[in-house]
Amino acid sequence: MIELPTPWPIGPINSYLLHGSPLTLVDTGPRTAEAFAALEAGLASAGVAATDIELIVLTHQHPDHVGNAGEIARRSGASVAAFGPLVGDFADLEASLERQRSYMSTLMARHGMRGPELETLARRQRTEIEFTAPVDIGIGLSDGDLLDAGDRTFRVLHRPGHSPSDLVFLDEVGGVLITGDHLLPSISSNPLVSLPPGAGDVEEAAREETRSRPLIDYLESLRQTGELDVRCALPGHGHVFTGTRDLIEERTRHHEERAGEIHAHLGTGPATARTLVDALWRSLPEDMLFLAVSEVLAHLDLLEARAAVEKDSGAGVTFRQVSRWRPTAA
Repeated sequence: MIELPTPWPIGPINSYLLHGSPLTLVDTGPRTAEAFAALEAGLASAGVAATDIELIVLTHQHPDHVGNAGEIARRSGASVAAFGPLVGDFADLEASLERQRSYMSTLMARHGMRGPELETLARRQRTEIEFTAPVDIGIGLSDGDLLDAGDRTFRVLHRPGHSPSDLVFLDEVGGVLITGDHLLPSISSNPLVSLPPGAGDVEEAAREETRSRPLIDYLESLRQTGELDVRCALPGHGHVFTGTRDLIEERTRHHEERAGEIHAHLGTGPATARTLVDALWRSLPEDMLFLAVSEVLAHLDLLEARAAVEKDSGAGVTFRQVSRWRPTAA
């Protein structure tokens, strides 16, 4: 494990060097001088250089995990493996990020964020290009694929939710699971509003009837991961851990409880996702607002899927209680 600093509250991201053939680096940190220096130092302490890397594996699309991939690939000639639908997005990264900004702004406006708040969100999203760079993904991965890396064979498993491109990698012989941000030991991964990789029609993707439901996807992904035989897990942030099934039960309970809390707030009358943020958090920093609205909206999706709330769509979307909330056991 090589810890790499990030400029975000999440703190360091874990990169993993897998010795053997092909010499593999899993995740690369954000494109900052500090992260790249830490990566070079970590590699040197393991007796290798960035130019020695033969395969780069990306667990998902977020800048703290992919930012340096293009530079390392350029220096080393390494192949890059990631979720297949990201191939086009990362080849034309600026256009992809612009579609992502448009999608998020459309959804956040529909669910109650106001003008100045949307401007802050747009500024935050525009900075993403500073922390990543285009990269040629030569190996597009799909659920169920086998990937040889560092003298091991990993089963590739698609686990959408935190992002639509999340992959985990299971060494079925050794019981080692590389989890990226799908499952973290100390914090619950936030199911984030995100344009599906490869989506070209932003308006179609953002329609209420067709948009993605990240928390519903995430809970199903957790259920599937809970069926795996895992000896130890290597996360994208935090310490190596065991007991994945117990942790998955804990994370599932957390989301069920948060959905119940949001349902209770709707007992006073209909509300937007943005309005509910003010009921749940006090003095929330402005740059954290998108994450909060995204989280509330994800739980409202769960409540709607369980027929506990209904939504009224117009210029904005409001949700109202229609029945009791009945959590499902983890």
